[in-house]
Amino acid sequence: MVAVGSRHVRLLTAGSGRGVLLLHGSPNTADALQPLIDTLRRDFLVIAPDNPGNGASDPLVGHSLGAQAYADALAGLLDALNLPVVAVYGFHTGAVFAAELARRHRSRVSCVVCDGYPLWTAAEARELADGYLPPLVPSPDGAHLASVWSRVVEQNWYFPWHVKDADRRIEGGADDIDGLHTRAMELLRAGDHYREPYAAALEADGAARLEALTAPTLVTASSRDILESHLERVPTRPWLTVRRVADAIRVRRETRQWFRRHPPPVAEARFKASRRRFVETGDGQLFIEGDPAARNVWFHDAGESSRQLPISAHTATLGVDLPGHGLSTISWPKDPKETLVALIQGLATAGVDIDQCVLDGKGLGRQIAALLADRSNRFETRAVDVPDIVPRWDGGHLLSAWHFSRFRTQYPVWTERGPGARGRTPLPSADVLHQKTLDVLGAGQQTLERTLPLSFEA
Repeated sequence: MVAVGSRHVRLLTAGSGRGVLLLHGSPNTADALQPLIDTLRRDFLVIAPDNPGNGASDPLVGHSLGAQAYADALAGLLDALNLPVVAVYGFHTGAVFAAELARRHRSRVSCVVCDGYPLWTAAEARELADGYLPPLVPSPDGAHLASVWSRVVEQNWYFPWHVKDADRRIEGGADDIDGLHTRAMELLRAGDHYREPYAAALEADGAARLEALTAPTLVTASSRDILESHLERVPTRPWLTVRRVADAIRVRRETRQWFRRHPPPVAEARFKASRRRFVETGDGQLFIEGDPAARNVWFHDAGESSRQLPISAHTATLGVDLPGHGLSTISWPKDPKETLVALIQGLATAGVDIDQCVLDGKGLGRQIAALLADRSNRFETRAVDVPDIVPRWDGGHLLSAWHFSRFRTQYPVWTERGPGARGRTPLPSADVLHQKTLDVLGAGQQTLERTLPLSFEA
């Protein structure tokens, strides 16, 4: 995590040496670029951020933000990282931002690779603007989950997905279930912010942007890319090279060669400490948010995350995403005692002395707090029903997670819903239930099966 002014940006980083910046398409995250990161990490210092409003990066502030705002935000990120010059790759929406960065901040970019660069006609841009970007607002009945699932399926069948005409069909079948689930989660996590980078990429003349560049620019696309036909629209200029390739593997090779041909200087990124950070445990990373000097540490319940830290505790409390939950990359182990070791190590790495802190939590988190504070000497467990949230072809797992989250707020035991069993807790807002649902789905079936029996929240 890197602080850029008041915003936080999540990065994937790898390698060392000459700096390259990789920008994903919308509404993906930097994780979609992992194959390219693996291709480049032997030769370059690779920086791949979640674009603003995507993944775990904060959105830009304001309305009707154009591509220039995203380019300026990227320049701010390079300043925060102390990277004066980089080579830049972008995919689809990311390609627009890569080119705009090179146009507005010429001295910061040694070369550009635009993979699937959109060059819409005015009519195509209007069609996309009219229906491609419907609002994504949580519904009190969870109906937005079904809408998102239908959309990610239809994106495999039609382009644009909202025009269901025979001449808009895409050949080939839908993604596998895991792929559909990933696309749905990317949209759901971005929420209504998903529309902002799309809109920014649609509003400006893509050809004029390319014509204004001075950095050597490779415009490429694989034969399976829906934007492959746009290569024919690329203007002819000495600094623009157009290359059609067979597949994504070839795109990655061409990118590596282009960066080698037009290399940026050697650089060393600077990562300042932030209130949001990832810390190493030996088996993966823990995500921690808050001031290391805070005297209170709070652990969330099974299937939740530090995003659900009580509002009243935010300023003076450190929140931790438990293994298998939230943004932490370390998995929840079979033996829960290993979690205690990871937490002790991770908090120490973050500069937190738990012996000087008040430890507390909710449900599972309360058990962990008691064990770490020596108020208990073993985990307690109980028999409990675990909802089935394994991704399904019809998207029904999304609604299962939604209703589990709703019932969990109303009943001490979510499956025991008889007369008189309901507590007095008000039903949370749709936005709160949406976050709870994302946390449950992010934890996944295996983590929930291992941790829910350890939750004793009344």
